[in-house]
Amino acid sequence: MKKDITLTIKGLHLADDQENTMETKHEGSYFFKDGLHYVLAKEVNEGVVTDLRLTFDEKILKVRRSGEITTELTFEPDMMHETMYRTPFGSLPVKTHTSEYYVNLQAIEKGLIEGALKYKLYVDGNVNSDATLVFKVEEK
Repeated sequence: MKKDITLTIKGLHLADDQENTMETKHEGSYFFKDGLHYVLAKEVNEGVVTDLRLTFDEKILKVRRSGEITTELTFEPDMMHETMYRTPFGSLPVKTHTSEYYVNLQAIEKGLIEGALKYKLYVDGNVNSDATLVFKVEEK
């Protein structure tokens, strides 16, 4: 896979019988080191730039955001992971419990990686939403 990529992230959150769907695309870079895949990109939302890093293999995905909002979410099947979600307005304890995680590396030689996961998001100890995340890394 080449270094220059496009990262597409699709997310679906179900909370209080309401569905919230989002899709974002980011230009970035990809590299493979010590058995892990890395995707680095910049996320721009209303003029605010956040650094975005995905680190993954066949067993685990870590999504790190740093900037005005800083967090590192870890997704690993049948595991609960806790972190802090830091914003300019304060910090919240957040937990993720991943029920399913899959990454397809079969097309990496053709410049494509796809992954998906299902998880529960807990904020302040309470279930905030059931969520699905799909990501695609495509070389330019």
